[in-house]
Amino acid sequence: MLTERKVIAPAKVNLYLHVGALQTSGLHEIDSLMVFADKNAADQLQFTPARQFELEIDGEFGLALSASEENLIVKAFEKLQEFTGSKLNYHVKLTKNIPIAAGLGGGSTNASTVIREFGYHLKIPDEKLFEIAKLLGSDVPACLLSQPCRVRGQGEIIRPLVGVPKLFAVLVNCRYPCSTARVFREFDRVKKLRKCRKVFFPDSFSDSRLLIDWLSENTANDLVEAATEVVPEINEVFQAMNSYIGLRLVRLSGSGVTCFGLCDSKASAQLIASDITKFHPNWWVRATQLG
Repeated sequence: MLTERKVIAPAKVNLYLHVGALQTSGLHEIDSLMVFADKNAADQLQFTPARQFELEIDGEFGLALSASEENLIVKAFEKLQEFTGSKLNYHVKLTKNIPIAAGLGGGSTNASTVIREFGYHLKIPDEKLFEIAKLLGSDVPACLLSQPCRVRGQGEIIRPLVGVPKLFAVLVNCRYPCSTARVFREFDRVKKLRKCRKVFFPDSFSDSRLLIDWLSENTANDLVEAATEVVPEINEVFQAMNSYIGLRLVRLSGSGVTCFGLCDSKASAQLIASDITKFHPNWWVRATQLG
């Protein structure tokens, strides 16, 4: 039995996100570079052996979540139990620090953390863990890796990357939840029959400056127009972040409302995050390291 354990479930950031037309599967073709934050932008999960399964949720954004069967943590336990044929009786405490519907993969990273921790303990083969992850959402398999990766297809083609330098970033969320379904509907309304743009991806980058320059010159987030149509307040975040010279690239992550700004040092990220918080105390702002 897995003894009591406490782990973090880091936020996911899409450094770029290219989106194609809706497929017959109901999903869109994508091409994205995903990286993961450090503990400054992460949920926390604590597993404690118990007589039966129970999910407890607290934290800054805990009230916005339910511990019902629709929660991806509950679904992850159900799928693991189906595979093993035995009960996993644990009290799970989720401290929800990542904003909801934010483009940071909070639910996906929670589910993947459960699969990774218990899959390792139960000695479930990696290929089976990825099969389980695919059943829970298109972002969950990439979050299962929890390392820089290029994700293509409909989320099923995942290439781990070793030549991605660590990046210092500021994450800013205006606390307006953004429905992924609404964003994609708006995208489909405006960008009908669009093909997913192709990009030449270098084998490695010698430093973070070269990576930021490459991202700026060759990539984008194709959902930004649709997202700002659904939540116009995102434009206020862009305006605030673009006023800082130290943020060399400001972009939306995923289909949510969280914007990230990349800079050259940890000190710069911390200073800018502190300044944004001073002028916008109601926003969620974090300085973090991505990689």
